[in-house]
Amino acid sequence: MPTNKTVPVDWESLLAGLSCGNAVVEYSTGQPIFDQGQPADTLYFVRNGRVKLSVLDQQRKETILTTMSVGEFFGEGCLADQRSRLLTGSAISDCSLIRIEKLPMMQLLHENHGILELFVAYLLLRNIQYKANLVDQLLARTADEIVRKNRRGLSKMHAGAKAFNAKWRLYYDPGIVE
Repeated sequence: MPTNKTVPVDWESLLAGLSCGNAVVEYSTGQPIFDQGQPADTLYFVRNGRVKLSVLDQQRKETILTTMSVGEFFGEGCLADQRSRLLTGSAISDCSLIRIEKLPMMQLLHENHGILELFVAYLLLRNIQYKANLVDQLLARTADEIVRKNRRGLSKMHAGAKAFNAKWRLYYDPGIVE
């Protein structure tokens, strides 16, 4: 995901400046971090490892929306008064995260405009990347649909040609045509 290429941000050090409301938490591969529908009262920063964010449909089929890697935040919807989790977060490798409660993070952003600007820039870059990924997926899906439709059309044409050939053989007399 996005990183600020011009000014490297040491988020871990900045988050260590929180006097309360943050904790390092460890998760094993496959372990859930939070479930869709749970209260959204914290956000996370990935220190190491990888996390997948997914959603379950009504048939309980999982769709992975994105993966988060070292140096990335997730769960920040709580800062916008999102009451419950829209996604499920799970470790896809052993990982170490900083769990940050909503109010201390809001205080940090409110009191330090430099950190606020960096955080907003990070979120905007990530949003741009999400949109680019979505466009890529939609274009790929559209191309796949075109290929499928063409295959169906070719399959029907092939079936029609086979039927024509079968009928033609009934009427074809090899002695007439030389």
